[in-house]
Amino acid sequence: MSPRAWLISAVAVFVVAAVLLPFIGPSALDLAAVARRQDPDWSIFVQLRVSRTLLGLFAGAGLSLGGALFQAMLRDSLATPYTLGVSTGASLGAVIAISAGWSTTGSLPPSWIGALAGGILTLALVVGVTTTREGLAPYRLLLAGIAINSVCSALILLVYSVSSLSSSSTLSLAFLVVRIAVTSIGVAAGIALWLRRPGAVWLAKLALVVVAVETAVRMASRTDLSGAPPGTRLPLALAVILHSTAWYLYLQLSRRVRTAYGLESLADQGEPHA
Repeated sequence: MSPRAWLISAVAVFVVAAVLLPFIGPSALDLAAVARRQDPDWSIFVQLRVSRTLLGLFAGAGLSLGGALFQAMLRDSLATPYTLGVSTGASLGAVIAISAGWSTTGSLPPSWIGALAGGILTLALVVGVTTTREGLAPYRLLLAGIAINSVCSALILLVYSVSSLSSSSTLSLAFLVVRIAVTSIGVAAGIALWLRRPGAVWLAKLALVVVAVETAVRMASRTDLSGAPPGTRLPLALAVILHSTAWYLYLQLSRRVRTAYGLESLADQGEPHA
């Protein structure tokens, strides 16, 4: 299928979804009341269903456009906004804002401000270290993004651990020591990735596996270090595990990564990647 046919199909699906989805819900609407703009059917239709449908569609379109731009810029079909570490940097900013107890500025929550500042600073750092006289180098962008993502992920664990430590129990202290070790592995992986050291990709994979395992064990425990309200531990654990899995698969399957770190030649020779 040609790119033009794909574009026409996507627009058609978008329009059909925008028209039909507002009429689908847990309870049926009185279409005659909606046509006459009578409440509560009119308010439910306009304020809840139409607005949420359009928000979801435009958010999905924005994510798709962002993914396409990153893939074209980095020349990597597996690239995502996470590849440059911007999303992880925003998460680190939000965690710092929440842990520091920043006050609300106007009507904006501190986590929003911290996330925006973290994302901007991370993007500025990535662009700053990868800009050459010829402009932005996709090759260096990839290296910087992977390295910064590893460092930011490790720092998130450390900040969250220190701020959530409300008990001096042996189990809490044990988890803190484990997280410091995990943070050290993540930071070391980030530095090794940026310097293109031998075994850097293997170290990054190890850091991702350790983070996933540590999160699953910590969320399964009842120690205060988890800091997660009841009912949220399983979703949080699944989110961290899925994030680590996605990054692991990216490091494993991306041809751009294999080329950048010299793993293509090792694979051709039948030697282990690490």
